Amino acid sequence: EYITGGMRWIVENEMLDGSNFSVLKEEFSDLFEKGLLIPQTVPPECRPNGHLFVIRTTDKEGCDSLRKHLADQGIPAPFHFAPLHTSRYAKDHLPPQRDLPVTERVWHTLLRLPVHTHLSDDDQSRIIDAVHRGFHE
Repeated sequence: EYITGGMRWIVENEMLDGSNFSVLKEEFSDLFEKGLLIPQTVPPECRPNGHLFVIRTTDKEGCDSLRKHLADQGIPAPFHFAPLHTSRYAKDHLPPQRDLPVTERVWHTLLRLPVHTHLSDDDQSRIIDAVHRGFHE
């Protein structure tokens, strides 16, 4: 069952790779072109992983505002990671870290939008509209 379930997951996410990801990238192209959002970049020799669609805002305040706006619409958009050097373990057990401004800027400006194989076209449209409205309200 584990292998069968895993294979089913891979097949479902392979289908997602070419649909939701491409649609979201195209639907947000105007926000990317205006510099309001920073797109996820995938090197040409690679393919998107199919289970994350990541966008970045230009600053922490914009990210916090868009995250709240999406949450108010019932759309989760969590940050994806916390830098290891900011963890409690690192602070308690490792030597003091130097500043990592790029890592911290990405951390404070990154949003992960819902993308999965069970996302309906209506849900996807609602997410797209909500992100756009977040920049026009």
